[in-house]
Amino acid sequence: MVTHKSERAQYIAYRPIRPSDLEALQEIHASLFPI
Repeated sequence: MVTHKSERAQYIAYRPIRPSDLEALQEIHASLFPI
């Protein structure tokens, strides 16, 4: 049996994508999927 040091549940909150994120997302996409 695996025991974890931290017993509390981990919670990750994501914020909605905003129009201002478009440029950063395009740069990430271009670096991951070069044409």
